[in-house]
Amino acid sequence: MLLLVLLLLAGCGGLDPTVLPTEAYITGTVRFRGAWPPEDSLRDLRVVAFQNYPPQDVVGEVLSGKALFTQERLPLFVDSASYQLRIEQLPVTLRYIVVAQQYGPDLFRHWRVVGIYGCPPPADTACQPDSLQVQEAGRWYRADIEVDFEHLPPQPFP
Repeated sequence: MLLLVLLLLAGCGGLDPTVLPTEAYITGTVRFRGAWPPEDSLRDLRVVAFQNYPPQDVVGEVLSGKALFTQERLPLFVDSASYQLRIEQLPVTLRYIVVAQQYGPDLFRHWRVVGIYGCPPPADTACQPDSLQVQEAGRWYRADIEVDFEHLPPQPFP
């Protein structure tokens, strides 16, 4: 029995207790309601987290790493979807966490916000998004977001 335990432990390479994690994660559930838009306007759907609210230069913030986005697209035509966002630069305060929809072919211009963390639908211009302070590596932070395609929130950019 001891030999079996030793073999199992030896086979678990990479589990070095002296190696500390260097990243944190935001995880959550996106809940969808309302009629989904036509499939041809759903080119991409992701969670995006901005350090600035409102974002001044969305493309610039994404390209510079000041805005982070989920690596995987969110599934379409579902009631809810789980997501995970890896945060490598710590500590950081994320002031605007959204679900963004690419609705047209222009990767740099055809995006709209369809859900905001801390502003459940129907969100209006008075709603202030919740911030999330991500400070400790190895931690999982939670940010659930609601999307109602029939009541889109105010857009932070033209």
